[in-house]
Amino acid sequence: MKPFKKDSIHYAQKIRQGVYTVSELVERAIDNIQTLNDTYSAVVSTQFDEARLQALIYDQFLLTVEDPEDLPAYYGVPILLKDLGQMQEKQPMTNGMQVRKDSKGSVTDHFVQQISDLGFIVMGRTNVPELGLRDSTSSYLFGECLSGEDPSMNSGGSSGGAATALRTGMVPLVTGSDGGGSIRIPAATQGLWGLKPSRGSIVEGPRTYRSWQQAVSHFFLTQSARETQQLLTLFAPHLPTCQDQEFRVGYLSTHAEELASVIARFKDGSTVSFQAVDLEEVLYPKGLALKFHEMISVETAATLETIHSSIPLSLENLEPATYKYWQLGKEVPAYRYSQSMNVWDQWTQRLEDSFQSLGIDAVITPSLVEKRPAGEPLPTWEDVEEMSLEAFAFYQSEYSFKNSNHFYLLNMTGHPALVIPFGEESVQLIAPRNQDHRLVALAAQLEGADQEGDQHVPTQN
Repeated sequence: MKPFKKDSIHYAQKIRQGVYTVSELVERAIDNIQTLNDTYSAVVSTQFDEARLQALIYDQFLLTVEDPEDLPAYYGVPILLKDLGQMQEKQPMTNGMQVRKDSKGSVTDHFVQQISDLGFIVMGRTNVPELGLRDSTSSYLFGECLSGEDPSMNSGGSSGGAATALRTGMVPLVTGSDGGGSIRIPAATQGLWGLKPSRGSIVEGPRTYRSWQQAVSHFFLTQSARETQQLLTLFAPHLPTCQDQEFRVGYLSTHAEELASVIARFKDGSTVSFQAVDLEEVLYPKGLALKFHEMISVETAATLETIHSSIPLSLENLEPATYKYWQLGKEVPAYRYSQSMNVWDQWTQRLEDSFQSLGIDAVITPSLVEKRPAGEPLPTWEDVEEMSLEAFAFYQSEYSFKNSNHFYLLNMTGHPALVIPFGEESVQLIAPRNQDHRLVALAAQLEGADQEGDQHVPTQN
């Protein structure tokens, strides 16, 4: 076994230089997955035969190429896809559901097609909670995924299998999706980079173009600023680039102690300046959790009604919390759902106006994630049976979505948010809409300051 310890750009370069063949990297990924997965349960399905065949074809084609720099950017690099909402034709995709355990993709989603077009070789799919409805990763279908940083802890979620696969070096890169912190939470718990791009910046379809009312963004968990930057450029080429080298960053005074080590790295006159801002009510609003879980319940009901038309659903084949969302979602009137979407839009404008009125380029917060120990039980039907939507939203906020409380607002507003490791902890950066490149450029400066402080050894090294 030889885990991948450098980022995906490194391995793409080495293939071009002839240091590795594609088949060598594919076999290395297969060995890593087969050796490590019994411990971590990060990978739930594999397509090794297809990957080996594709690698042979790629290696043969390499012999005919005059200039390897003309190859797709990630030619021959192994990757794992999240087993939720990222369909590939004729390949398994369960969404973590027992009733989908034998399902295969009917089409290839545009995001997945872009991955193939860039030369990646898909090795399989990573573990998720059922329909992504938890901020940790455990399901009746696949069991629990453990953290690649500390196997006594849960991986985080819902992109937990992806985070663990990357953290343990099974492959150099993984995909994720983020509807309420699902990229950022496992990134924070396992010391990785996790970007939730601006709403609408990453291609959707053809099956759906409004996943969770566009609260969901598909992207990657990564290991470095340069990797995040390149992937963002390739997958969202329409976003404005950033040439700035100086940044004004706001932070909440209530976070001053947690962020002291970050701020201390940037002396007076440096390219990054910090100022305390009054954004507590904007970033951590009271009462919006109900609007968030109301959306989840309605969208879950829509999904399950479609499945129910061909496969009878019940508590026999759905997890209790999923079944409860289904029940409650069918009870939400259309006018109230529309009103909730209006609240989302109003909060979007309020946050956008805050950046302008304060004159800041970004906001920094501690990630505030609480690592969950392995073995926590899933909710039972007795736990949730009698709950109203309000009570269930509160219960989920305190239990299944406890860590999402610090993240879901940015899914509602569509602002870009990036979690990066810093020292022994992680921080979250938030920028105005469509300023994703500015966010990554700022993160690159924090990454440099962190390395100079010698407190954190990035995964790519």
